[in-house]
Amino acid sequence: MTRKLVVAITSVVAAFWLVAMGFGILIMQDEFSEIFDSGIQETAERLLPIVIDDLAGRDAGDALRRPAEKAASNREYLVYQVRGRDGQILLKSRDAPAEPFPAPLEVGFSQNDTHRIYTAGTADGSFYIQVADSLDNRREAAIEGEWPSFSRSWHSFPPASLPSSSSSV
Repeated sequence: MTRKLVVAITSVVAAFWLVAMGFGILIMQDEFSEIFDSGIQETAERLLPIVIDDLAGRDAGDALRRPAEKAASNREYLVYQVRGRDGQILLKSRDAPAEPFPAPLEVGFSQNDTHRIYTAGTADGSFYIQVADSLDNRREAAIEGEWPSFSRSWHSFPPASLPSSSSSV
């Protein structure tokens, strides 16, 4: 009887612990998403005036100025495209796709299968900047952030104090 009671109580505690860990992971993922979204929104809003000033300072015939190419091993975590009212790409980061992001030219967030995208635009709607964060990067960060928490919790979970098979009750 005592052994069954200990097994039952331990099982219930373990089930509650697993449910609590699941909710904790969901909450962490939601918080990570808020942090990442805030980062891409702030990046877009800060880059837009700089890019507009740069584009306004060019003559129509000026070649697109680009920074020196970085080593291929330096992966960009955020990529951007500056687009005109007609949707044409006017400027883009090195790792950004050559095709326009599949996101509307409207201020706000959008998402496709591979990226979370924030679009910011000028007041007159003549220029838009779209900053994208890879969903793979987000998943990787979430896993790397959740695993230590899970690991610490697992190690702090008290071992099941099950009576050994030699004990009799």
